[in-house]
Amino acid sequence: MNTVAGQLDNAEEPPINRDAIKIIDVAIQALKDGDHGAHWEPDVIEAAQKLYRSERPVFQRKRAELKMVDGGNTQITEWTRAVRGSEESSSETQMDELLELVQERAKFFHDPDGVCYATFEQSGHEETWGLGSKGFGDWLGYLAYKELSFTLSETTIKGALCAMRGIALHDGEEHPDTPLDL
Repeated sequence: MNTVAGQLDNAEEPPINRDAIKIIDVAIQALKDGDHGAHWEPDVIEAAQKLYRSERPVFQRKRAELKMVDGGNTQITEWTRAVRGSEESSSETQMDELLELVQERAKFFHDPDGVCYATFEQSGHEETWGLGSKGFGDWLGYLAYKELSFTLSETTIKGALCAMRGIALHDGEEHPDTPLDL
């Protein structure tokens, strides 16, 4: 019997766009060698756009490599906007980037009353904060500034927190006892 699951098991993964990766790798090396405009070349933007549209995890890895050239001081927020094009507003782009990063770093959950929390590593230890708390907001602001090279607008914070609450309530586990960092 030919099942969908069987077809998926036998399906080939789509090929990785090695040409686009190579173009970005050359730009990263040029940036390391002091060419601060290498990642703005049209062919590099086009290659990054291909990865962004078809291979988002690969795009995010290459974006992180670009950012880490020069010890993490390479500002790539405007570059990322250029790659993504005008399909998204600035606050939507920032919110998506922030959500993606926070989901990599934090575990979301809720208590029996539906209050939502996040646990994440900070300075070598785990911290747990309520999603609406000042401590969590401070961490979000720091993360956005340090990792994504932008400051958060009120709109971005509200939208991201709304999505995080949904994740905590619907995808996160329920924990009856929640130790908080106050």
